[in-house]
Amino acid sequence: MDEILHNNYDILQRNSTFSFVPFYNYLQARYSKISALHQVATNYVLEILERKGIHKGSDINTADLCTYASIFELLHATVTNLTFNTSKELWGVTSPFKLNFVYGTEPLYQFMVDRATGAINNSHELDITIRTTVLKNTYSLILHQLYNITDVFWEDVEYQWFDEESQIDKCHKIITDYRFVDVQFHGQLPKLDISVINPYGNGNAYLEYFLKVLPLEQFSFKGLVIVQFEDITMARAIKNIRNVFNYRYIADSMEEKSKWSLEMSNAMRSLLGTSKINIGIFPLLRLHNELVFEVGEGILASKHKELGEINEFVKEYVSNPQPIYYPDTSLEKNIPIGIKQILEEKDVAYFVVFPVFQNAQLLGLLELYSSTPNVISNEMLLRVENVLKEFALLLQYAHDVFSNKIRSVISDKFTVIQPAVEWKFEEAAWSYIKEKYTNQKPPEIEKIEFKNVFPFYGAIDIRNSSLVRNNAVRADWQLQTELLKTLNEFLLFVPEAQALTKIIVKFIQFLETNNKDIAISGDILVKANNLNEVLRNSVSQYIQSLPQISNELSRYLEDIDEETGICNQNKRLQDKSMKEVIGTIDLLVEEMKQEMQQVLPLYFSKFRTDGVEFDLYMGQSISPNIPLKSEHLFAVHKIQLEYMTKIARSNHVLNSLLDVKLLSTQLIFINPGTIDIVFRADEKRFDVEGSYNIRYQMLKKRIDKICLKGTTERLTQPGKIAIVYLNEEDVQDCLVHIYDAIEKEVLYNLEYGIILENMQGVSGLKAIRVSVSL
Repeated sequence: MDEILHNNYDILQRNSTFSFVPFYNYLQARYSKISALHQVATNYVLEILERKGIHKGSDINTADLCTYASIFELLHATVTNLTFNTSKELWGVTSPFKLNFVYGTEPLYQFMVDRATGAINNSHELDITIRTTVLKNTYSLILHQLYNITDVFWEDVEYQWFDEESQIDKCHKIITDYRFVDVQFHGQLPKLDISVINPYGNGNAYLEYFLKVLPLEQFSFKGLVIVQFEDITMARAIKNIRNVFNYRYIADSMEEKSKWSLEMSNAMRSLLGTSKINIGIFPLLRLHNELVFEVGEGILASKHKELGEINEFVKEYVSNPQPIYYPDTSLEKNIPIGIKQILEEKDVAYFVVFPVFQNAQLLGLLELYSSTPNVISNEMLLRVENVLKEFALLLQYAHDVFSNKIRSVISDKFTVIQPAVEWKFEEAAWSYIKEKYTNQKPPEIEKIEFKNVFPFYGAIDIRNSSLVRNNAVRADWQLQTELLKTLNEFLLFVPEAQALTKIIVKFIQFLETNNKDIAISGDILVKANNLNEVLRNSVSQYIQSLPQISNELSRYLEDIDEETGICNQNKRLQDKSMKEVIGTIDLLVEEMKQEMQQVLPLYFSKFRTDGVEFDLYMGQSISPNIPLKSEHLFAVHKIQLEYMTKIARSNHVLNSLLDVKLLSTQLIFINPGTIDIVFRADEKRFDVEGSYNIRYQMLKKRIDKICLKGTTERLTQPGKIAIVYLNEEDVQDCLVHIYDAIEKEVLYNLEYGIILENMQGVSGLKAIRVSVSL
């Protein structure tokens, strides 16, 4: 595509000639439509053009254009506002689609144009994006003049560049005026497929279509083009700051976070117009309503030797949070001594602090500091207020991260000690305390293990839960796609909403590309949520700026509302159904645990997935004061089977009430013999010990999707209980309970001795499967 654009751009320049005739014709056409005062001025311009003989006839050789300097000044005065400050205005004239300027204001030559040749300086390179926009505008001009299509799209270009003098990123909008260009086609104009004309649909496909159907070799362009550069550095800096925050939210690694921190600093420097400023972000975090400090970015957050001084400074500041302004720290008399020492050590001569609030809550501080005094004027400093709400979002994120860290440490370093094993931890703690006072070397906590315990494993899974979830997402995406297409068609007739239509079309393309009958990955969901949020924010902004279309835009926001909108109805129904199903299973598993604890103290561990898994361990080593008997194991097997039956039945009943059907499968694994478990101090949890025991963990993790040998049929099926085992004697207790339940018509259709497929490192697995009377 790049080569195609480059070649056609060359064709454009070859087929272009300079002429004042379109400008003359334009003035004549609008003469009768303007006021008498403007007619006098226009008549003067027309007379000058006629006197020079350039209002009609042959084209002007670019080599002779230097003789028309007074005409260009007259052109400038005619098409621009006389109140403009020409000492700063970047304004020039070129032949149609040529890169060389034939006239320009003094600031334009100083900015980027060689005075002798009119060419753009080497330090400023117009990239492929600008060339693409020129080609798009070329075809818009062709459609307008030769096909009388008025609702064409004119694009301005944002030109970003690095200013070597100020050492900051700058940005200009290139505004191009094609009113004074005449287009001629050499041959017979072909008919066009109107459906392809939308330049915001399907990428650059429409451009490729035009290059094929309307080759530029058959066109010639005569006239002049006015080009104006508008400095939008401040607006682009604010936009970049918002983008940086969006990316920081999803950045995972420290390297990525550092990258976006640098991007944020560069954007703030562009906003403030100087590279000599540094940015600091200081979250005011609290734990039990007390301020705590975490290393961050800036002066206050990075200096911890003087933590006491910082503490006092911050505590006093929080009691009365107002902006702090030290334009020259060497002249300030009221800087707290501890803070002044920090500023001196850091060679900080300029220091400003902004309090950042959200919903009247002080979230943290934004610091601006520099080694140069008075580096920012008060006028430039006011620009910071435009981005304080963005920093509030970032600081709120820092607060959330802090809370998550606390919860993570608690989860990582501590475990809930269940009553059945509490005695063992108390013994270990007592041994540790005694050894600490009797030995000179630091003691080690003794190993906490339980040998020869019987494991009981069960898993209740939701059949095809990923597929159900994907189907809900796809259905919602389909609804949103239709709404977006309808909204886009409406906005095509609203020229002020061009930027919004670009976002909409991009989102439509994303949804259509990814709404296929395949698994939807987590990355795709994250991208969809990010695009949805960008569009949501953009629509909210346009509601304020374009009240004439606010009803349509507000209706779209209502339709995508997560709680009530039609575009999330399938996900809500799926989530609601999943919550009810898992909640019911969870309650029954908890009941089962409580009933088992009545038989004998045991250790119980539960895991929530797209279902519920549980491990429980029973043995003489866990309850040394109660003799373990076979009756205890018999009773636990019975309780486990009874509750698997209850879960299957409750799922059947519940599905008759659910909006989305979610069928559960029930699986039990009976391990041959006992295993050893040990408490992992580093992970704060129990785990199996030894290679033989690890085999138990491996088996239970692999059997959830196991199939019958020689078939693709899953062992686990809705409405049935599956029991996996290795040895016949291990399932005798279960068979007694199953036969009893069949006699009571609670269970039926027993399948015994099912041979299961071999798995890696495991063979000889068998199964019992029995249906539940629903």
